[in-house]
Amino acid sequence: MLLKRRVYARIGKETWEKVNVSFNENGTVSFHQRKVFQFDPKNSKGDVDDMVVIPNIPMLSATSQSKHAARFLRLAMASIMDILKIKPFVEVSVHQLLWGYEDPLLKLAKDVVPKDQKLPYDEFGLMYGDPLTTLAVLFFPMYYIFLS
Repeated sequence: MLLKRRVYARIGKETWEKVNVSFNENGTVSFHQRKVFQFDPKNSKGDVDDMVVIPNIPMLSATSQSKHAARFLRLAMASIMDILKIKPFVEVSVHQLLWGYEDPLLKLAKDVVPKDQKLPYDEFGLMYGDPLTTLAVLFFPMYYIFLS
C-alpha cells in the first residue's frame, strides 16, 4: 500500500554574480556566471532536513538503459540490485534530494567504469554540485541597426 503525505514547499533564493569579467579585444565580454542558492526558512513550510520518500532515479535510469540489453546482462543487473538491496523508492532529506546523496549503483559504476569513461558525478541529486555553481558565459556586443 502506497501512503502519501503532502510535502510543502521549501523556498530558496538564487542570486547570480558575474565573476572573472574580461573585456576582449574583439569587442566581446567574457565572464563566469556564479549561481548562489540559499534556503529561506522564513517563507518555507518545512525544513531542508525533512525526510521524503522518492523514486530511486538512478535505479530507474539503470533499468531503463538495460531494457534492450542482452538477457544475461539484464539478469546480471537484477542480481546486482538484489545483492546491493536496491529498492525502487529511497528515503532522503530534502537537502540530499537537491544537492546529492551517495547511491550504491553510482558508487559501483564509478568503481567498474574505465577511467577514460569516468562518470561526471559522485552522487545523485536534482541540483547536484556545489551550491556555488559556476557557469562560463560569453556575451557578444549588441548592434543597433537604425533604418531610415
